[in-house]
Amino acid sequence: MLPLLIFHGASLNQSFAQVYVDSTYEANIPATDCINTVWNIYGALGASNHTFNGATVNIVGFNITVDIEYNLGIVVIPPSVPFTQSVNLGVLSAGTYNVTTKGLLDGTLTSTLNASLTVNSCCPVAASFNLSDSVACELDFIQCTNNSIAATGQSWYLNNSYVSSAINYSFTPSFPGTYIVKLVSSDGSCMDSTEQTLVVNTNPPVWLGPDSIICDGDSIILDAFFSGLTYLWQDASSNSTYTVLYPGNYWVTVTDDNGCISTDSVFVEVEVCNASISENKTNDDYIIFPNPAAESFSIWSETNQLVSIFINDVTGKMIYNRNVNGSQNYIIDCSDFANGLYIVNCIDGNGVVGSKRLVVQH
Repeated sequence: MLPLLIFHGASLNQSFAQVYVDSTYEANIPATDCINTVWNIYGALGASNHTFNGATVNIVGFNITVDIEYNLGIVVIPPSVPFTQSVNLGVLSAGTYNVTTKGLLDGTLTSTLNASLTVNSCCPVAASFNLSDSVACELDFIQCTNNSIAATGQSWYLNNSYVSSAINYSFTPSFPGTYIVKLVSSDGSCMDSTEQTLVVNTNPPVWLGPDSIICDGDSIILDAFFSGLTYLWQDASSNSTYTVLYPGNYWVTVTDDNGCISTDSVFVEVEVCNASISENKTNDDYIIFPNPAAESFSIWSETNQLVSIFINDVTGKMIYNRNVNGSQNYIIDCSDFANGLYIVNCIDGNGVVGSKRLVVQH
């Protein structure tokens, strides 16, 4: 007796077998007319060593025939075993189909099962958008242009957080990192979604320092150096440093290997310092810090005790005079000093006067 290919639930009018069929159904429920429909078939083999020989699909109108064929083994090895096969029916038009599934063993029909298949119309909405850049820098302007088809509404999400319902969406990333931009488009009854990834790089660091005041004839060096950068100063020079001799506004634009750009500027003021109150550099025992100062500054002497301190502005006018009684560290409040250059004069116990320049900048 030959082993049989059978399906659960179907009956074979043969005295040596009884057939039971569970079901055959579409794997992608519900089936739609916009993707392939896969037909799952469940059954049992009369012997365990039957080999699968392939499936054949024939579609005529709304009638589909699926043939599942196995080959008989050389030696029949009982018992019967279950099997599962999945057959791709392709993209089907919307409608209701009659599907006849046939089991064949060496070309001989051994079982048949009829089933109904309903294919629905798929959602006509196709979500789509263009991202102005996939790699950007901090504070770049990013434009998301909606190209969805058949949509009457939309929702935008940034890193899974809702951000807008406008047709198009734009934003400026404030921090470096990875951003996921998602668009959900709808026609009121169904929806489709799509997403894109934006990588944001860090802008290069640049700081030229605070606005400064220098004496006429002095200079100050502005330093924008950082590894991997190119530089463009206000006069089109391209070094990492710039020497300032004259008053004015100075700026630099730096660009890194990712094309990210940062800019900083500084204003330098030049004052004519009165020669009669010029800095006395014969006594270097005194230190003033911070310098420039904003609210207060300290005068510190490593070797000498301070007896008195007086301060002149650039015109020679004395604006501060204090006896400090032998202190080696003295703090002075300069919050009410005007911005500008001052000469701080320190007298020690030996009557030696030391003078230092001080810049006050609030």
